[in-house]
Amino acid sequence: MSLDRPRLSICRTRVAYLGPSLDLAPHRNAAATLALALGTRFRLRLGRAHADANAPAKRIAMIPPGTWHHLVATGPMLFLYLDAQAADLARLAAVDLDAMRDRLPEALSAVAASWQVDDVCSALGLPHPVPLEPRLADALLRMDRDPEAFPSVDALASTLGLSRSRTQALFTEAIGMPFRRYRLWRRMARVMGRLQAGASLTQAAMEAGFASPSHLATAFRTQFGLAPSTLLGRGLRIEWADGAQPG
Repeated sequence: MSLDRPRLSICRTRVAYLGPSLDLAPHRNAAATLALALGTRFRLRLGRAHADANAPAKRIAMIPPGTWHHLVATGPMLFLYLDAQAADLARLAAVDLDAMRDRLPEALSAVAASWQVDDVCSALGLPHPVPLEPRLADALLRMDRDPEAFPSVDALASTLGLSRSRTQALFTEAIGMPFRRYRLWRRMARVMGRLQAGASLTQAAMEAGFASPSHLATAFRTQFGLAPSTLLGRGLRIEWADGAQPG
């Protein structure tokens, strides 16, 4: 499996990135992030400070959702952006991360043909996500097709026939992140899909509900530590799981 060209596998809130290390700025991901070095160890600092030479070198690290961090790597990396549901995080809390990292070459070899994020997770010992409650699953499909389908959690609550507080609690419990953060996460996926399909940055930004390309660039950099054009400039390839690609 080539590591010279970045690859993404996307299945709703789970995403796998495999490829060269990138010059990432400090940022915070909406999802829990598992970082695994495929070669040279990386340095990681949690919080808004930049990583430096005094930060410990790591082979693997779990970064909690919504945590500002700065990761500096020089070798190829695998990043797994995971559901923050108990199914993922509870399993990670009980697993030997170094042993997981030791299994990485074998795991990547096993999934080389399919290269699906759920297969990568399974090969590393993480279970498949729990099926969603049908009404919520239908609402998420609507959000994927139209970023403005539910402009607020109140609109979603009205559709589900639940109170705002109950909807927010149900959403966070099922998806692993608050409604607003998930909506942004899926808008980012829509941007990547449209850019890969040949849309301009302006078109992709507008179709995903961003006010302008600069608004998108700022949000993307805050979320991932780099501009979307950086990934595309490296020849990014995206594989979508069935039903995961935004309309």
